Amino acid sequence: MDNRQKGNSRSGVRVKIITLATAITLSGATAIVPFAAVADHTTAHTIEQLTKQIEDLKVQLIALSGAPAAPAAGAGAKCAFTKSLTVGSRGDDVMCLQKYLNGAGYKIAASGAGSPGSETSYFGGLTKAAVAKWQAAQGVSPAVGYFGPISRAKYDSVVVAAPAAPAPVPVAPGTPAAVTPAGSGLTVTASVDQPAAALAPADAARVPFTKVIFTASPDGDVKVSSLLVERQGPGQNSRLAGIVLLDEDGFQVGVEKTLNSDNRTTLTEPFTVKAGTSRTMTLAGNRAATGEGGAGEVIRLALMEVNAGATKVNGTFPISGNGMTINTTLTIGTVTNRTGAYKSVATTTETIGTKAFTFASIRVSAGSQEKIRVFGIRWNQVGSAGVNDLANMKTYLEDKAYDVMVEGDGKYYVSKFGDGLLLDKGAGAEIYIKGDIVGGSNRTIKFDIYRTTDLTLRGETYGFGITPPTSGTGFTSTNPWYFSSQVTVGKGTINVENAASDAPAANIPINVAAQLLGAFRVDTRGEEISVGSMVFGISTDDNGTAGISGADVTSIGLYDDAGKLVAGPADGVAAGTVTFSDSVVFPVSKKVYTLKGKIGTDFAADTTVIASTTPSTGWTTVKGLVTTETITPTPSTAVAGSTMTVKAASLTISVLREPIAQSIVAGTQKFIFAKYTLDATKSGEDIRMASLPVEYNAATRVTDLTNCELYDGATILTTGTNLLNPTTAGSSTVMTFDGSGFIIPKATAKTLELKCNIAAGTPANTRYSWGYDSGSSPSATGLTSGQSATITENDYQGQQMTIVASGTFTVALDSSSPSYRVGVAGTTDNVVSAFRLTSTNEAMTLTDFALVLDDAVNTNASSSPQDVTKVTLWDGATKIGEAFFIGRNYQASSTVTGTFTIPKDGSKILTAKADFAAQGSSLAGTPGVFILVDWDNASDQATQAKGVSSGQTITRTSGSTTASSGVRVMKSVPTVELVALASTKLTAGRVELFRFKITASSAGEVGIAKLTFRIATSSATQQKDMVDNLNVYVYNDSGFSSTVSGIQADGGFLATSVDLTGVDNNAGSGTSWASASTDIEFWPATSAGASTTVAIPAGATRYFAVKADAVTAGTQFNVSTQLQGDARFVSETGVSPYFVGNVNTGATSTYLATTTYLKLQPDNDFIWTPNSTTTVQTAASNHLTNNDYLNGYGVPGLPNVNTSAQVLTQ
Repeated sequence: MDNRQKGNSRSGVRVKIITLATAITLSGATAIVPFAAVADHTTAHTIEQLTKQIEDLKVQLIALSGAPAAPAAGAGAKCAFTKSLTVGSRGDDVMCLQKYLNGAGYKIAASGAGSPGSETSYFGGLTKAAVAKWQAAQGVSPAVGYFGPISRAKYDSVVVAAPAAPAPVPVAPGTPAAVTPAGSGLTVTASVDQPAAALAPADAARVPFTKVIFTASPDGDVKVSSLLVERQGPGQNSRLAGIVLLDEDGFQVGVEKTLNSDNRTTLTEPFTVKAGTSRTMTLAGNRAATGEGGAGEVIRLALMEVNAGATKVNGTFPISGNGMTINTTLTIGTVTNRTGAYKSVATTTETIGTKAFTFASIRVSAGSQEKIRVFGIRWNQVGSAGVNDLANMKTYLEDKAYDVMVEGDGKYYVSKFGDGLLLDKGAGAEIYIKGDIVGGSNRTIKFDIYRTTDLTLRGETYGFGITPPTSGTGFTSTNPWYFSSQVTVGKGTINVENAASDAPAANIPINVAAQLLGAFRVDTRGEEISVGSMVFGISTDDNGTAGISGADVTSIGLYDDAGKLVAGPADGVAAGTVTFSDSVVFPVSKKVYTLKGKIGTDFAADTTVIASTTPSTGWTTVKGLVTTETITPTPSTAVAGSTMTVKAASLTISVLREPIAQSIVAGTQKFIFAKYTLDATKSGEDIRMASLPVEYNAATRVTDLTNCELYDGATILTTGTNLLNPTTAGSSTVMTFDGSGFIIPKATAKTLELKCNIAAGTPANTRYSWGYDSGSSPSATGLTSGQSATITENDYQGQQMTIVASGTFTVALDSSSPSYRVGVAGTTDNVVSAFRLTSTNEAMTLTDFALVLDDAVNTNASSSPQDVTKVTLWDGATKIGEAFFIGRNYQASSTVTGTFTIPKDGSKILTAKADFAAQGSSLAGTPGVFILVDWDNASDQATQAKGVSSGQTITRTSGSTTASSGVRVMKSVPTVELVALASTKLTAGRVELFRFKITASSAGEVGIAKLTFRIATSSATQQKDMVDNLNVYVYNDSGFSSTVSGIQADGGFLATSVDLTGVDNNAGSGTSWASASTDIEFWPATSAGASTTVAIPAGATRYFAVKADAVTAGTQFNVSTQLQGDARFVSETGVSPYFVGNVNTGATSTYLATTTYLKLQPDNDFIWTPNSTTTVQTAASNHLTNNDYLNGYGVPGLPNVNTSAQVLTQ
């Protein structure tokens, strides 16, 4: 009975296995391939149905086979989403999302595939519906089931992360491993996220079977030494080429192991689980090659035992995942490989210090079956060099660098390529490893690839790992799979070069110890190197002094970069050399060593000394301390240091010719009277001076200068009792330096300033100067030697400074003052003038400033107090005062409330801004008023400043009132701006020649009464035949599609276009084209033919286009068009604006005119109205006869002559 039941059980299992295999076959073998892409012809719906059926079979299979059932999934650990998910997506992130949704109450399905405990890695319609429910509940919009960036951000905000899995144990080359206490316990459990039952086709690499979670106790890290794995299920060992362990990223840990006769193998690559954390590792298999058979067999891999040394292991064994079905018919992707182009197969010897050396290079190419993604590589460094002999190691994939991590005993260098590089069918990629050689003399470096599976590849269509072939240049069928060339690290090297930057050419003193003779940079590589003897040359030019030789340089020593004596001291010999017999060990480094010595008293000033050495012959008994081999230093030529010049202590004293002779205001403090130069550029050592004698010249009022001090930059050198208050004039005046004196470094010159205070009551025309008497014979000594310095004295009386009672200042119009323009009434802070205030002799603080509405200087001005509500004064962006023109008073004075200081003998800009009165019926502003705001020179006491030094109130000394350009103020103003043509190609037919737009200011509506254009072609004789029937069209929009109303139905100015071949049909203009300078005028008209204006509402823009009929001729024919402007404001005799007439329109006077008047003026190309006293006019109102029009002079954006031309070219 029991035997029969067991047999039935086994028979039942066999039936289910066959059923599963059948289901796989019917589905095309792609629906359950892990990480596989779906075939193009398979619909998402079909895939989801097949997946559900297979998942149901999988659950039954596990139950029948006795494997432990997976527990139901809850919300689980927090998912790490790195990409958007939608229908058709596959992967672990999809399964994690499904588990989260099931655990959070948004179930994928009630039973079967996708239900709690049976989550899949496929994103189908059920997953989409669940995501949409979750989005709606979380307020994610739109809630359509697409799990994109918004949903991922929402997920991160509502889900708290579980403790993160530890990073893999590999470390970067050269990094010592941290020592941590061992943990007391390790818990081993099956992951609920087991690889789904799937196919295992021939040649597939790293097929995942079983996921296992290793959790370390919180009291310490746990090192897992080995794992015992058993093959289970009705299959044979030969179906698997080997068993491997994969880390969290799917990368292989350690080497592949084969199964023994007991169906078992031991994975011996250790890995560490950090204290209190978990790691999820996967037992995987590499499938055997095609021809091994076994189709339909189901294999599982079970973890039987974990060895963690002394750490207690807790867990229920065996731990097994789902069975994988052996498949022999599915053809997965392939690759080809060969030695890469970046590295030859030849061996080589490289010296230590070699940078960015390419050690090995391979090229892998995808076959024709499917695209291939390259994920990583595992190099095997089999040479004798250690990890610390290499630095800056990087693996390059198609020239992109990736970090290298070192595994285990330092022989495996692993690089992971993130999401991988996708190779299209037939495409290839170069993979190579580069780095620096920093050590390892006589050792070898050889980066092989041990096994085919050390190159991590995956097919993009089916999702299986791809095993590369054993064929290809440089590859074998044995281990190592790829043999790279070997690099031998050469023995140590030592090279010497001049370190000129550390010992540049300089002056050195006589009879002073440890003077710098030269500096040499010693570059030691590979190993420490010992030098038994060194010879340096000491050459001189003796400058004609007999008997000078190397023997006159004594106490010579070689010092390291820390100033420590490493060789010597030794004296030079007559032959001009010095020999160090000390044995010096040079560490592996690049260090600067300095040669120092004492120059004998036989040396004359200006003698030069050059130290040198020839390392290849002068440095002897040179050996590497690691290899013990003899090393020849380089170079073989002499290495010379900088030229040093012997100099005695010397100093030159001079007085500069600055500051220049000038006037000074009495009461000035710390005025610079003189500048003294103390020049030690030719000195062999630093110079010390205890005091400086100066010459004080004053005929009278000697004591009016007080608190005289010497300054070195901002530092006062004579303070306290050393402060000088002169009582008599003369050359014997001495200024004593503070402390132990003033130091002038050799090879430098110092400039000292002498500053004094001037008494406030010093009379005008009193004169002072400070100089130097060459007979003063000051004392100066060498800082080190203490010997008296040779002093050169230059006699000079100094510049004479003359006292004045106070400074002066002037006012003038600055060049930054704005030119003539048209302004808008009712606006504030309009810049009307910019004044340049210039002071002399002392700085000035402005206290009062006079302004005038100027119609005296410019009789054409029409300024009146009622048109300017206020004027403000500005220092840059800071307001410093206000002025008001009250009643009939055209003059105003502003008290400066802010600080406006004019620098001594300098200038500063004061800006005037005006607020313009509003215009319109019953409003104060006058339409077209011309406002000039200038500085008022007529008010003698109204512009004043206070002298900073003198403290006196000073009145300006300018001779005339300024003359600014002025602003003509209108109720509203148009702004013209060109618009690019839609096309600059000239074709036959109706074409656009010119585009522009006009915008009315927000203050009110404007009207355009006339526009004038000029047209030219590349052939003047043919113009009438090339362009004809011109018209101007007006649109509401920038697309030039919506025409305005009030003129022609098509938006045209004219009912009949301008005929260039004869007389213009525009009544009143009477023009025909004669040349490129002919004005073509356009006066807008209604559809009934009545004259009108094009109204542009406040703040609105209208778009204008000039169109014509064109014909083409030749190959270079072109047409250029330009809008004309006006050069002056309706003036026949001058450029200045003027008053047209005292015409009253309602209660408001105006300075504007009628269109009839403007037609008669020479400047009438652009005529417009600001609608100063009327609303929008119709033709019936005959508003064109109102005095409310002006030309285009000063209109923003409209040049005084013409705009830039727009050109069409054939």
